[in-house]
Amino acid sequence: MDVIYSCSRIRVKVKPNISQLQQIQVLAALLVTYARPILNGQHSSFFEVNRQIELRSELLRANRVAGV
Repeated sequence: MDVIYSCSRIRVKVKPNISQLQQIQVLAALLVTYARPILNGQHSSFFEVNRQIELRSELLRANRVAGV
């Protein structure tokens, strides 16, 4: 999802209650639709992907420290 977000700014608010196989199919369709540059070898959005992962990690650490 981080790759899709970095290419298109799509945000998924709620994870759908579907099987893992269905999740893979949905993610594959999203990648083809919104992240085609990455599939074609353009990796410039990886910086944004890494930033999103780091922000999420910081939030999780802060929540652990706060006892949330």
